[in-house]
Amino acid sequence: ATNALGSTFSDPVDIDVVYIVMPNPPENVTVTVMEDKGWPFLRVSWEPPHKADTRSGWITLIYELRVKLEEENDWEMHLAGQQKI
Repeated sequence: ATNALGSTFSDPVDIDVVYIVMPNPPENVTVTVMEDKGWPFLRVSWEPPHKADTRSGWITLIYELRVKLEEENDWEMHLAGQQKI
């Protein structure tokens, strides 16, 4: 930048809007209780919001799943995908 006080520059800053933009929530969310070798787990599935243009390829949605025990105050955050605790 240049003005009456002189010239200067700054290092470029990269911003990925995928971590900023929060579109509509997922749709058709289902939770199924499953079991693997005697251990129960939840399978959560959903569809992207119909207003999010994911088919054009210019946006990829990243989902976070937060869970907590009923009597607890603290939430655990998991990125979407297969998770085993």
